[in-house]
Amino acid sequence: EGGKFSVSDKWGDSQFGDDSADEKLVIECRNRFLMALKGEYYHLFAMSQCGPDAFIILKESTDWDLDKEAYPMTSWDHLSSHFMNPTYIDLLFYLKGVPILGRYAKNALFNHLSYVYDASLNYVSAHEAVESIADSFPFEEDILRVILTEASENRAMAESYVYDYLNVTFPEINKSIQMKKAAYNILNREKEYLEETVHQGQLDEKEFKLLKKIVDSHTYALGETNEPWVNEIFEYFKN
Repeated sequence: EGGKFSVSDKWGDSQFGDDSADEKLVIECRNRFLMALKGEYYHLFAMSQCGPDAFIILKESTDWDLDKEAYPMTSWDHLSSHFMNPTYIDLLFYLKGVPILGRYAKNALFNHLSYVYDASLNYVSAHEAVESIADSFPFEEDILRVILTEASENRAMAESYVYDYLNVTFPEINKSIQMKKAAYNILNREKEYLEETVHQGQLDEKEFKLLKKIVDSHTYALGETNEPWVNEIFEYFKN
């Protein structure tokens, strides 16, 4: 689907086919950017800032662009096509009135929007991180400008989707996700502190394993927590 949150109309008639930039260097630079982007997604996942489902679709979106590296990047099209699924939403509304299944339909809607938020926010975050280091890539300024323009256009679409749609429509979801991310940061710092102290000999191996197990259990519990956003979500789609 095209429109406000899509970049599909960038194909074919864009400035990126211009002879002023060497096509092979543009492709090489695009590949370098995409590999760095994939690495950033791995980093966010490893730091518990990105859920497994979101990580998978983000990685797939990068592979999508890598498979079409001779063309401008359109990874946001790949992502948004998975998010904008009115048929799925309609099915959940149909099921909400069915005894027993109604509760599962509400949970499914919550999980879907949480996944959309997770993927979208990390898409923006990863693009910002890689764009900030792209000037260190060994390419001329005009080549880098091509790739950074592509990346910023994709990121702008994602930002519009997050800040103009999701945040406005579901502010409590954004608030709770940000709180979760902050909690994950604290738990990750606790893990790093434990590893540092055990390496310095300030903590024995038995104490380390016990304390790490406690931190891991908190991390797992945080991932299983569902905030009471379902009613807000359901009321919106009902109207």
